[in-house]
Amino acid sequence: MSAAALRSSLLRRSNALAFSVRKQVPTSMIAVRGKSYTAAQQEKGRPLSPHVTIYKFPVVAMSSITVRATGVGLAAGMSAMGMAALFGTDVTQMMYAFKDAAPLLVPPAKFAVAFGLTYHYLGGLRHVVWDNCPEMLTNEKVEQLSFAMVGAAAGTSLVLTFLTLSPPQ
Repeated sequence: MSAAALRSSLLRRSNALAFSVRKQVPTSMIAVRGKSYTAAQQEKGRPLSPHVTIYKFPVVAMSSITVRATGVGLAAGMSAMGMAALFGTDVTQMMYAFKDAAPLLVPPAKFAVAFGLTYHYLGGLRHVVWDNCPEMLTNEKVEQLSFAMVGAAAGTSLVLTFLTLSPPQ
């Protein structure tokens, strides 16, 4: 076999190996002596790790999750209002009708929207600060900033909750 033919054959084999797809099997499904991994561990008296349930989430993780959740909530609310407007609903009149029909629910609803908006906005500002001032990325400062975000968002939301705009005449 010539050198060129050998090289071509090796190249085809290496490409075939590089592009082959391997099926990954989760560890809980791997059979150990005919049993699932979970059953084999329980038989040995080894409990499954409770992982998430035994560890306390760091404040920063909870803050990050809350920023994401407020973003999803805001996007869902805006999408719902946009779809309602698209199908001919007067969204402004709908808000005033809600205010007249359930006046006790207006402050909690306003607080929920205001908190989501301010917390998500402050989360974005926090990342701008971290991107431009990496020296602030210490455990203590990150945790302090997370607590400050909660306080600032709650305070701003309370102010916005009791702010009343007069309806158009």
